[in-house]
Amino acid sequence: FRVTDPCGQFSTTSARFTIVDTTPPVITTQASAALFECDPTRNQSEINTYLQSRGGATATDSCSTVTWSNNFDSSPEECLGPVSITFTASDSCGNTVASIGSIEIDDTVAPSLANFPANRRIFCSDSSDPATTGTPRPTDACTATVALTYSDV
Repeated sequence: FRVTDPCGQFSTTSARFTIVDTTPPVITTQASAALFECDPTRNQSEINTYLQSRGGATATDSCSTVTWSNNFDSSPEECLGPVSITFTASDSCGNTVASIGSIEIDDTVAPSLANFPANRRIFCSDSSDPATTGTPRPTDACTATVALTYSDV
C-alpha cells in the first residue's frame, strides 16, 4: 500500500492476505446409471466413454477449477447387476464432494442355433440322441459357453 499527501510525501506498507477455502465443490448434475447391452466388441469403449464423462456428473467451485477422479477398478460381469462407481470432484484446496453412478451389462438377446442337422426319419427302435441324429451349433454374442439341451417331442 502507498499513501501520498498533496506535498508529495508518502509512506508504504504491505500486508499478506491468505485465502482459506473450506467449501467443497458443488455437484450440479449427479452421475447417472448406465446400462449396456452385452457386446464384447463395444462394451469396453462404452465403459471408457462413461468414465471419461464422469457418468454425466458436473460440478462447480467458487475458488478454483474442479478435477475429477473415480474408484472404478474392473468391468461388471454380464447379468450380475450393477457395479457402483464413485466420482469425486476436488478443488485446489483439497475439498471434495462425490457423486455415485453405476454400470451394468445386461444380455437381452437370446442365443441362436445354426447348422441344424438335416431332417431325417428314425424308427422307434433308433436312438434320438443328438450324438446320433446331429447337433446344431449354439452361439451367443455375450458368452462363448452356451448350454445346449434337447428333448424329444
